[in-house]
Order: sequence, then structure tokens, then C-alpha cells
Amino acid sequence: MSEHLSPDGSQMERMANQQERWEKVSAEVETVTDGLGKKIERGIKPAIVGLNALEINTYQSCEGHASDRKGYILPWVGIEASNAPEKFYEDAPEVTRELCAQYGIGDELFEKYQQANQDYAATLQESDVPTTEGEARKTRDAFYQEYSFSKEDIAKFEGMSAIVKPQPTLEYLEWREKNKELWVKVNDLLGAFYKTRSVPEDVKIRLTENYDNVFRIYNGLEDNEPRLVKKSTKEKEVYRRRLKNYRTEFKAFAGFLKNTFLKKLNL
Repeated sequence: MSEHLSPDGSQMERMANQQERWEKVSAEVETVTDGLGKKIERGIKPAIVGLNALEINTYQSCEGHASDRKGYILPWVGIEASNAPEKFYEDAPEVTRELCAQYGIGDELFEKYQQANQDYAATLQESDVPTTEGEARKTRDAFYQEYSFSKEDIAKFEGMSAIVKPQPTLEYLEWREKNKELWVKVNDLLGAFYKTRSVPEDVKIRLTENYDNVFRIYNGLEDNEPRLVKKSTKEKEVYRRRLKNYRTEFKAFAGFLKNTFLKKLNL
């Protein structure tokens, strides 16, 4: 036989404090805007509140869109430790024709290499989604393929890059450790969320593997890539149906985060 014990006065006070803290974070999230002055989107806002209440600093987010706009169809939240340093790496040596010549990179290949890297950098800058280092490498490799660089060419680039690779700053290394702690915390929360929950793999919320800079939680495994071309009306309707499932899962995760926060009576 078990008894249900009513919370004592101190427990009630802690519960009230937790609720008050939750409402304070919710109010703060309502005031957040992006660089264009737009507020956090309604479909992802509850997850943003839950993460920040649990002291997980969010960076950017999107509720997902089945449209032709930039970004991803899938919902996502960018996460990073607070107070990121302005400079992650020390200045690297300039890539010059003379340096390239030491690695067998002639003038014509040098010009082609410079153009590919300029296009690659511009693409990263134009993206409205924070990019992990792994995703950045994939984008770079795609440009190398588009420019028809041979395996021999790429080997030369990589050999040279190893020499000119910038060294991380001390501030960045310290910040990255804090980022790692956040990554582990988010990973543990997702593990607890899915301990007794079963959903299709493409609906399951995932965590990007790299925590060297901004990392993300997202779902919609089938749609985890930028939409670079316009979609037909029929395709958009398929996306809308999938997007509904993705948003529903983030809503459930947001509820889990709130319950987790409110149960932390020892804070």
C-alpha cells in the first residue's frame, strides 16, 4: 500500500519559485528578435523557452517552412554557450601564388581555387541557418566537385591547408569546453525524452554531432538539407504534411522540457 503525500510548505514555495522563473524566461523570449526585427516563430517558441529555462542558451531557430524561402523545411534550434569569443582562430598565413607553387598548384589552378573558395564563403554567409563544421566541409566539397577538381588537385589543397591552418585562440578553447557541456546536457535530455517514446526515425529529434561552434537539434531526417531549388505545388503539399509531424514532435519535446524544469525543486 502506498500513500500520496501532499507537498509541505517548503516544497510548495520551491514549486512557486520554479513557476515564477518559467514565466520570467517566457517573457524574455517574447522580446527576442533576429537581425531583421522578427520575433521567434510561434511553432518553435515553446522549445526555446524550455531550453533557456534549463540554462541551455539558444542562438537561432526556425519552425520549418514548406515554401521557396531560404533555409530548411524542418524545424531546428541552434544552441551555443553564452559569450562566444569574437575570434575563434589566430590569423592564418595568406594563401599566395608563391605558396601554392610550393604544392604544385599553378596559376590557372590557383585562380580556380580562389574562385571556388569565394563562392563557398559567400554561400555560408548567405545561409540563414547556423552551419556546423561538418556541414561546412560538405558544402566546400560540393563546390570542389562543381569546379571539377581532381582528386590530385584536392590532395594539393589539403596539403597546403595543413600548413596554413589557423590555430585556435585560448578564449575559443575555453568556450568550446562550455559548448561541449551544453551538448552533453542536450544529448541527455533527448535520451530521457525518448527512453519510453517511440516515433518514426524521420520524426525523431536529433542532435548534430559537432559542438565546435553552433550545434543544432532538428528532426525531419528526410529533409535535412537546404532547399536550393523551387518546388512544385504537389511537392509543397507533401512537405506540409511531413512538416506537421515534425512540429508536433517539437511541441511534445517542449512539454517534456517544461515538466523537467518544473520538477527540479532542488534548484
